Amino acid sequence: MDNHLNIVVVSPDPDVANKIQRVGSRLGISHVRDVKALKQKATARSLDGVVMETKAEGLDELARLTQSIDLSKTCILAGPLPVFEAAEKLSQVLGNGRLNTQEDQRRDFTLEGYVEAKFGDFVRAMKASSARSLYSTLIRTVERPLIELALRETNANQIQAARLLGMNRNTLRKKITEFKIPVKRRDQTSPQKKPK
Repeated sequence: MDNHLNIVVVSPDPDVANKIQRVGSRLGISHVRDVKALKQKATARSLDGVVMETKAEGLDELARLTQSIDLSKTCILAGPLPVFEAAEKLSQVLGNGRLNTQEDQRRDFTLEGYVEAKFGDFVRAMKASSARSLYSTLIRTVERPLIELALRETNANQIQAARLLGMNRNTLRKKITEFKIPVKRRDQTSPQKKPK
């Protein structure tokens, strides 16, 4: 089974092409000059990721691109960004270049392994700067987005969100107030029944 990533950088820049030619293959990164060449490449093999540098005038080109690529299987990064560096980071995020051993593969597919990989650099930096209160800092950093995700997933139903998080509803309300999290339900009306 081929687990090698297929990430394509779209750039007319010859320096980007040379850099990818030198080191891109080991990361699963290849290069094309334009969207037309990308479409040809996408028909030959499914793509895991596409990275393209685009400015506001390139949005039409990006829209045409999304019509020819399966967005449920392909991650697209577009914008005024350094394309090779973005492709390299995408390759790391998607797993290529990090999953070298079976032990790494087992560890990275668990929440514990993910947290260890993502917070490792942060913890080392905090230690180097002689920072204190690392535990409370990390908990506060993770707690707010976790509560926001649970509320979003339950359409702001606080009882369901509290159950999902495994906490008391009153505790959840206290956290919502503490973090000043806006609680809004998504509109459940169908688009056909608009009020006049």
